[in-house]
Amino acid sequence: MDTTFTSNALMSEQDKHITAAIARERGRLRNFIRRRIHDPGDAEDILQEVMIEFVDAYRLPESIEQVGAWLYRVARNRIIDLFRKKRKNGWRRHLMDPKMSFGWKNHCLQQLTGRKHFMRERC
Repeated sequence: MDTTFTSNALMSEQDKHITAAIARERGRLRNFIRRRIHDPGDAEDILQEVMIEFVDAYRLPESIEQVGAWLYRVARNRIIDLFRKKRKNGWRRHLMDPKMSFGWKNHCLQQLTGRKHFMRERC
């Protein structure tokens, strides 16, 4: 039995399933992401990351049973990752601003650390 032919046929079949799933879900997934991410560049980056992860995961021995649900879960996780990254970087940027009020800096530190009454204003 020619294993090269069987391997190529299986890969071709997998590629067809991947292509069909992407064609079926891409538009709805893009809208899902764009409703939550207002920057078109960030939204497109997340969509591309999700699609790359899907292709990689689809080729693993364990199959993805519910492709749509899997894609939306991964997209939701990437959106949360982006919000966390931006929030963390945003707070740090605000803390370094010398024109920012003491109360706002204290609020930022509380958000970063989860501690209340982090700083006391100097007299």
